[in-house]
Amino acid sequence: MVGVGEPAPSIELADQYGEQIVMEQFFGRIVCIYFFPSIHLYKCGTMLKWLHQFCTEQAVVFEIDIVAVSADVAHMQKRFDEKHDLQIRFISDPAHAVSAAFGVLESQSNRGRPYHDVTPTLYLVDRQGRIAASWHDVKPDGYHGSSGLDWSLAAACGAIDSVNGCHHDAPVVAAEPEAV
Repeated sequence: MVGVGEPAPSIELADQYGEQIVMEQFFGRIVCIYFFPSIHLYKCGTMLKWLHQFCTEQAVVFEIDIVAVSADVAHMQKRFDEKHDLQIRFISDPAHAVSAAFGVLESQSNRGRPYHDVTPTLYLVDRQGRIAASWHDVKPDGYHGSSGLDWSLAAACGAIDSVNGCHHDAPVVAAEPEAV
């Protein structure tokens, strides 16, 4: 995994609409990069909805962009995004190039057959393109095994802005996501 304080690895892939995404375009903004195996997994879909809700609620306080990376094909990501009105930038990474660069691929096996898959991981990238925080094997708040992700993500966003000299008076709170 990429460590806190290190520059975020380069991203150079198209989003679900075919627009090229490069990491440098997010400089000056806070970026949540969520790596997940598939939009077809309940906890991954729930997490995407939670991230959208969290970032929408925090838009008053922080400027946060969401980039979601999975091996799903772009048209499936687009359909999921439009169905749930998430307004998230999805990146299709079927070769796992970006996932490998961020260090979120893990060796697994199914019926004795080894393969690599993405462990759900959330990176928070600061306004200068450096990793500010990360959460490995992440689950949305309210999901079995979650542990206050909303508060720790909000605190990390606040820490980024305090380092950058930004001060906010608005409360930083997130609610549970709606059911999938």
